[in-house]
Order: sequence, then structure tokens, then C-alpha cells
Amino acid sequence: MIAWQASAPGKLVVVGEYAVLEGHRALGLAINRRAHARLTLDHNTASQLHLQPLSNQPIDWSDALHQPSAFSAEINEALEMIESIWRALGQSPCPRSFFLEINTSELFDELGSKLGMGSSAAVAVLLSGLAQQMGSSSQDSGDAQQPLDLRAWHHRLWRVHQRGQGSGLDLATILVGGLIAYTQPRSVDGAPDAMAEWSSLMWPKSLYGRIVWTGKSASTADMLVAYRAWKARAPEAFAAFMKALGQCADAVIDALTMGDMEAFLEGFTDYGARMGTMGGLIERSVVTPAHKALAQLATAERVGYKPSGAGGGDIGLMLSQDPDRLAHLAGEIEALGMMSIELKVDADGWRLE
Repeated sequence: MIAWQASAPGKLVVVGEYAVLEGHRALGLAINRRAHARLTLDHNTASQLHLQPLSNQPIDWSDALHQPSAFSAEINEALEMIESIWRALGQSPCPRSFFLEINTSELFDELGSKLGMGSSAAVAVLLSGLAQQMGSSSQDSGDAQQPLDLRAWHHRLWRVHQRGQGSGLDLATILVGGLIAYTQPRSVDGAPDAMAEWSSLMWPKSLYGRIVWTGKSASTADMLVAYRAWKARAPEAFAAFMKALGQCADAVIDALTMGDMEAFLEGFTDYGARMGTMGGLIERSVVTPAHKALAQLATAERVGYKPSGAGGGDIGLMLSQDPDRLAHLAGEIEALGMMSIELKVDADGWRLE
């Protein structure tokens, strides 16, 4: 019997949503809510999956492949991801009988809704990492080792999992861990083999945060469809807006790098306000009423706030140098029927355990 166990963190986008798709920098932050996976290869048992919290019981792999109608849309989406990533990055989805456990409960709320912290990307990283371990083992190369070339790994996964359509920021953040300044692969510029660029930064010890779950899951894919439709119908206005948005992201990242926390927090909040003006342009509510209510609370308490991710729901991020102000806001957030979580950075990315 051969077994591997691995984990990967959730992620937040601190700043740079949408602008990162046009070649500007973005900040990704790994958080200490992790997805866990265990893969066991055993010739003597039937292949099974256990996908928590999507299913309380193991799923027979053969049934999953041949009877997809028996499972929920979320489970079928996970099954499709497993098969596609293993076929592309491993040698087969089932080289021998296996038992695969994936637990993303820390990235879901108590009702089973995704919190918008990168659960799908974390699973993709886990699957691709385990596929590579499995491939190394099948080649009789001795003990399988974690691949060292994270950029090559990221590039292959970006093309397989996101088909080169997303920015890849979530994948890079989860692979590397901590705080990264990221620029997406430049394949859109005619260089299909160009890889993403990123650098690790230190999260300031004087900066505190709370993650706010609005209670409404959002579809990043739907928001990106609307974003690209706007780009196609109004290219000049689009280019001008995205240039200004990218300049704002650059200023925020530069302020963080220089340790100017006042400029960082001001720019951070400004970026969220600029995201709000996108709503009428892409014909989607980027900054929802819930995000607007949270922004008003934050402004009254002199705390920075913006949605984290594509918007339309999911999560927001409150930041301040004063932890007492954030603690005071926790009760007001709960009074709005939302959940807040203390921000804790995870310095580790993908980890083979």
C-alpha cells in the first residue's frame, strides 16, 4: 500500500481583482483555513472517493463515472476536476485501485456554502500535487519528492484547470503561501509559454484584519463572462477604466512595500470603491448591498474595507492597524446577519505531509 497526505491553504485577493487580467499586479494572501487530501493506492480494494463536506459517505469511482445523474451538481463538478487534472498531470485517473479523501470543510460555512476562499483552486492544487507524486512512484524512482519548480507546476495547472482564462492568482497563492505580488502569464500577448511572475512579501505585523462572509455565494465564472462582454462592446472605455484600476493596485502594492500603512489602507479602500463603479459597466452587481453596508460600517469606524475576489457576494476584507476597532465591528457584522473571521495568514502553501 502507498499513501500520501497533503494540505493547501485557502486564499484571499487583497487587491488587484480584474486589473490582474489586464497585466497589472495583484496581491494574493494565503489564510490558515486549509483543504486536506489523502490518497491511498491499494490493489485489493475498489476505488472510492470521500469528498467532504459535499458527501458524508464514500463514493464508488465506477458509479461516479457511469452514473453522474445519481450525484449533485457540486459532486459532479468535483469528479470532473479530478478526472481532468489527473489525466493531464498524472498518467491516469486510476492507475490502480485507490481511496481518495478530500476535505474542504474549513472553506465552507456550516450550511455547506462555499465561503469564497479558493476551495476549488485548493483542491486543484492538491489533486495535481498528488498526481505528480503518483507518477513519480509509478516510475520506480524511489521516494516521491515534492516538485521544486513551482512556476512550471503553476503554469501547467493554470492551463489545465483554468484553461488559461483566469488570472492564476489563486493557484499561485495556494502553491506558495503567505503574501505574494503577482502578474499573470502573458499568453494573451502572443507568448503562450510565458509563465506567471510573483514575489513573496511580508505581511505587516501592525496590520490586522477580519474576513466577512456576506452569506451569499457568487459565481466568479459568471462575473468574468460579463467582464469580457463589457471589454468587447466598449473597448476604449474599458481600457481607460482598467488602466486607472491597475494604477490604483500598483500604488497600493508600492505603499505596502514601502511600509506606508496609511497610504496602503487608503488605496485599499479606494480600490473597493472603484470596483463598485464597475457594476453598471459590466451589468452585474460587483459591490452588492451587503458589501455596501459593510463598507459603511468600516468607514464609520475608520477601517479599510473592500470585497475580496470578483464580487457579487462571497467575502469582504476589513483591515486596520487598530485591532480594537475590528473587534468592535465584529458585533455589528453579526447584527447584520453576517459572519466575520479573524484574519490569520498562513505562511505555508501546498504541503506534502
